[in-house]
Amino acid sequence: YNVNKKSEERLSRLYLAYADELEQIPSVSAGNIAVAVGLKKTTTGDTLVTPPFVVSASKKTHKKIVSGKKSAPTQSSIVLPALESLTVPEPVFFCTIEAGSASQEKELEYALECLQREDPSLHVDIDSDTGETVLSGMGELHLDIIRDRIEKQFKIDVDIGPLNVSYKETILIPSSATQSIDKVLGDKRQTADISLEISPSPKGGPVHSVQFHRSLTVNRQFQYAIENGIIERCSQGNLLGYPVYNIDVKVVDVNISPDTAPAIIAACAAGCVQKVLEQSQCALLQPMMSLEVTTDEDCLHSVLGDLAHRHSRIKQVEDRVDTKVVVADVPLAQMLGYATVLRTITSGTGTFSLHFSHYDQLTNQEQQRVIAKISG
Repeated sequence: YNVNKKSEERLSRLYLAYADELEQIPSVSAGNIAVAVGLKKTTTGDTLVTPPFVVSASKKTHKKIVSGKKSAPTQSSIVLPALESLTVPEPVFFCTIEAGSASQEKELEYALECLQREDPSLHVDIDSDTGETVLSGMGELHLDIIRDRIEKQFKIDVDIGPLNVSYKETILIPSSATQSIDKVLGDKRQTADISLEISPSPKGGPVHSVQFHRSLTVNRQFQYAIENGIIERCSQGNLLGYPVYNIDVKVVDVNISPDTAPAIIAACAAGCVQKVLEQSQCALLQPMMSLEVTTDEDCLHSVLGDLAHRHSRIKQVEDRVDTKVVVADVPLAQMLGYATVLRTITSGTGTFSLHFSHYDQLTNQEQQRVIAKISG
């Protein structure tokens, strides 16, 4: 039973893996690693439990409900503990991908579906404007490995577009707006008036929820439609179409006729967000990476000089055994091809690790350069 997906799975065989050799086994004990064959819905990070465990949990839940004189337990009321899932950061690189020939398009779709099940950090989207398939991942090496697996494991020839940095957009000052829709569909008049306040947020991240003013009384269906319209519109900013991050959205006034369809309400909410973004001072956010470079002391000066050209912020330089370790924050856009440069300036002795840290606002000059480059 898959606890995360709340669905049953049928496992056909278990194997122990020794490099590229597999040994079939009847069961696996706690603490061991095994290969499971036959799972249809399970993805990386899910928790699987045996049917007897589900029955036991169901009996415990049933006893609690009976003691409280409530109805019998349903599948959704059974509480099953799940192991801690993976924490997957947002992708910071993206590129387009297409099959080498039209006959392999279906095979490519299947390959990408399989790879996403294995790798939660890999995202696959369809560009609504161009219809292109867009791969998003954690770095150059990550997307190179994905391409290599598609070509070697799935035997599909693919064409990969240039790597692009995944920027985000935000607003710098609070702003508010009101949007109205008045339409007659069939014999029913559908009206909606929605007022929003959007302000910068120190919490960071995308818009997952919307606040409603405490004085408002909005039925759940209308509230859900408003939230959907706002969140959907915030997935594309006004500058370059990147998702809008680091904002708080508050609904301050709502006036909707009873017969208004959810689609009309969502469109009204989205139009209100559009108005706010148009009249606000918007800015681009760039992904900042936490960088750790290990190098010999003889090469330290060259490494620091190169990082200075990449607009990095040196946090510290520390000793580790017989080497120097440089810790810095650096814009991801400046790190393309860094592995080759580091090998050159350290004669192959330097190593580095890189992971996402946070999003930081671009300066006006940097923002204009990025907009000109992307817009052409």
